[in-house]
Amino acid sequence: MQPSKLIHWAFWSFIFLYPFFKFFFHHQYPLTTWEFLLPCFFFILIFGLLALFLKNGAVDIIYLVLFYFLLSFVFGNLAWGEFVGMAFLFFGLFVCLKEANLFFSRMAGVFIAGILFVDVILAISNKIHQDPTPQIPKDISLLDKKNILYLIVDEHIGVDGMPLSVPQTQGMKQKLDSFYEKYHFTLFPKAYSRYFQSNDSIPNTLNGTDLPQGQAYFGKERREGALLASNQFFENLKKEGYRIHVYQTNYLDFCNSFVDECHRFSKNSPLAINDKSYLLIERIFVTSSLYLYTNSIFKEVLKSFSPDTFPSITGSLNVVPHMLEEIGEDARAHKSGTLFFAHILMPHYPYVYDPSCKPRPVSQWKGRAEFSGDSPKNSISSYQERYGLYYEQMDCLYSLLGSLFDGFINQGDFNGMTLVVHGDHGSRINLEYDPFAKFKDRISAQDILTSFSTLLAIKKSFQLQGTINSNEGGLNAILKEELNDREFTGENDGVVYFAESPGSVKLVPYPMVLF
Repeated sequence: MQPSKLIHWAFWSFIFLYPFFKFFFHHQYPLTTWEFLLPCFFFILIFGLLALFLKNGAVDIIYLVLFYFLLSFVFGNLAWGEFVGMAFLFFGLFVCLKEANLFFSRMAGVFIAGILFVDVILAISNKIHQDPTPQIPKDISLLDKKNILYLIVDEHIGVDGMPLSVPQTQGMKQKLDSFYEKYHFTLFPKAYSRYFQSNDSIPNTLNGTDLPQGQAYFGKERREGALLASNQFFENLKKEGYRIHVYQTNYLDFCNSFVDECHRFSKNSPLAINDKSYLLIERIFVTSSLYLYTNSIFKEVLKSFSPDTFPSITGSLNVVPHMLEEIGEDARAHKSGTLFFAHILMPHYPYVYDPSCKPRPVSQWKGRAEFSGDSPKNSISSYQERYGLYYEQMDCLYSLLGSLFDGFINQGDFNGMTLVVHGDHGSRINLEYDPFAKFKDRISAQDILTSFSTLLAIKKSFQLQGTINSNEGGLNAILKEELNDREFTGENDGVVYFAESPGSVKLVPYPMVLF
């Protein structure tokens, strides 16, 4: 092969595979595994054949396409119109460079050097950056302060919001009633979130607010992993002298200046599939699918397929069990004066666990909706199927929570602890419509309950008997009363917020239905 063709081969392989390498490297996925090596070998072979047989004009077009492909990873949030505009810009650049006899192979070396330089600088910057050191009040004894466990279980529907049309619902309601009674909780089966999205619900709950604006704590351009700098719940406990230990994924960052220990778990990491129970073909399929979803062009293309065709997230797989184990270990080391706060991606889709917490084959993973689009929805059969899988994943969650609580009991710490377990919104397994303003005259009462009804259970320090409070109310209304030792007696004229349209931060108030 001629030296020029070898250069093309090397440059094309680098431009195409470097984002793939970064994806695996970022998630600390072993680079010696076949799920990384086989795709690399395949595309290196393809580019070798192209370099060998293509002529100069086609060679430059390959460079053009690959540069555009690479930038679609770099600029991951551009809209379709912006990508089309970028395509025309690239084509104009291609014509100008051809006229000037400046071929893309000459640019590639400079381009690649620039990529490597920027990545080295970013790596150094990230290594220098550390989580802020918390300001711990002095002269405050922690010995008389009992530990607090605060768990947000993502996408957990409330007990009375569960659809009675699903055969397994009655059994699941009884399981939840029994579980929370066994561990001395007050269960609020008619609790609801005012918000449909986690990035609205969780910040408002932790700050005790019900703001009528979407993404109020992050702004319009909230990125994944954005820091929740304002956290009144943490601030109040820090003033009382509590240590704060956080266990989180990379969806929201709770580790602000009040946090003493921050335990991070990677959400939707390809590492979740790095398990001997999965076949090589499954591991290649999932890791490649997750990688493609980091590219805006592919992400838009994949939206035209069924949501279950290409996995976009791994959810709780191999994350939640480790997170809860770590909380249990830390609680054994810190007997008093500590808040253990965790955002748990369970029972959130995809439904990857069976009731015994055994991972399901990839072909059996399901999301919350059969059909995608502006309002993901289900057929009657897929609605029943997804709720069945959702409840089985819930069984797994409660097996894990039961083990955690039993550990506290065995240590003799459980009775004195305060425990709060709540969701951030409903299951969102809707039959017809998601809660958008344009559907407000068509959405059913059950789809509203499925969207907003959420779990809430509270065990106060030295509460020795489980009970049920059947008054209906929003999360904040209940938490405000109960965490200040006042019994919640109900809420008048409750409202929830519908987004004006998909992706809109403008929220429209809507009366909450009665359970």
